Amino acid sequence: MARSRRPSQGRKTTKRSRPSGQATKKTSPSQRSSSPLGVKESPFERGARRSQGSDPGPTRSRTNNSSSGRARHAQGRRSPREEQVSETVANDWAYGLHTLEEMLRSQVQAIDEIIVMEGAKGKLARMAQEAQEQGLLVKFRPRTFLQRLLGDVNFQGVGIKVRDFPYVELDDLLVAPGQRAIVFAVGLQDPGNLGALLRSSKAFGISGMIITQREGCGVTATVRKVSAGAASSMPIARVRNVTQAMRQMKEAGWWLIGLAGEGTTEIDQFDLTMPVIFLLGTEGKGLPPSVQKQCDALLRIPMVPGWDSLNVAASGAIAIYEWHRQTRKKQENPSSG
Repeated sequence: MARSRRPSQGRKTTKRSRPSGQATKKTSPSQRSSSPLGVKESPFERGARRSQGSDPGPTRSRTNNSSSGRARHAQGRRSPREEQVSETVANDWAYGLHTLEEMLRSQVQAIDEIIVMEGAKGKLARMAQEAQEQGLLVKFRPRTFLQRLLGDVNFQGVGIKVRDFPYVELDDLLVAPGQRAIVFAVGLQDPGNLGALLRSSKAFGISGMIITQREGCGVTATVRKVSAGAASSMPIARVRNVTQAMRQMKEAGWWLIGLAGEGTTEIDQFDLTMPVIFLLGTEGKGLPPSVQKQCDALLRIPMVPGWDSLNVAASGAIAIYEWHRQTRKKQENPSSG
């Protein structure tokens, strides 16, 4: 129970009583940050309302001192790194010249609209004109608009709003004519590694990619950018059940080749001139033991003594190139096989 102050002697004071159970009403920082409807909102939502004129911004009062103002400003604030690309932008927007060029060539139907920086010249201006000729919606906006939309990325003067990525069915990928090699990224989570893997796959003639839906990265704007357009021109299937998908691959006549440091055979000593699917694991953990047991072969990449670590995208690129080298050699000299 709070102790009341004792009146000073010689001075008549009047003590105001407060109804029992009633406390002084205080406003918490979170309540002061709420919208007019009383729903808590982020600083980004408040900024959007102010830019639309529906919120004049915070008003100053005698009870607001500098420390409480700083507390409200710090609440919910992200670091500059976290503000680069929001989850919505990462899923809905792609960017970059190579990405736009490849999408105009092979995935026009996946483009919703294109925003081009005002004053664009050269290759970007020509591609913007080509997009307009194909009936696509092209808007020209200042560079600052694209920076606010895409964040601190090298967007090269263009943003592409994309529809949901058009994944293909696994059945279609396995039975398509001319298929010789596919890459299966099991649980790959880093979009940079996935994009790099797609780029290497495209460069050396891989026919398609398979990724996992659970604990795996999908095709985002970062993946499209890092892949230099390969994500827009290569069929990609997404599976939920890895075990079931591997069984389906074997039934379709594919050899399942796992890349693992535990492999007993070096990759350049194994015949890859057959329909193969390369299985790559997650960053740091590699292929799960349950997946390794279902592979037809486990191969390892030979390295210098004392070093046994490679990035998953680098390991995949080496395996893909070895497949490409063997396949090309057999095509040039069929009798050697």
